[in-house]
Amino acid sequence: MVFLDERPGVARSRRDRLDALSGEAWTSDAEVFTGTPSELADLLLDRRRSGLTGFRLRPATLSRDLPAITRALVPELQARGAFRRSYEAGTLRGLLGLPRPANRFAAGVGGAADTVSA
Repeated sequence: MVFLDERPGVARSRRDRLDALSGEAWTSDAEVFTGTPSELADLLLDRRRSGLTGFRLRPATLSRDLPAITRALVPELQARGAFRRSYEAGTLRGLLGLPRPANRFAAGVGGAADTVSA
């Protein structure tokens, strides 16, 4: 769970405001990170060096933290060579290495186009 802001301390202030509004410390079933995209990049790369190969980031707020992930964290990771700049294939099927399925409607494949009733 991430609270992100370009300015140090602002993400923590937002989390503190949520704590004050709810009357208790904000918690999650996941680790909660508050800081800058650069600090989160440092943490993720540190964990990658420790052997972790994938991360699931949950924005604390969609309106602020999701854009911070896509517009600030991803470019930071790309600049460090830790996030792809393009995909190797143009489709999800291609990324997963799956063959294109036969078109059951194409003539000569045994689909509905092969049978015509009068």
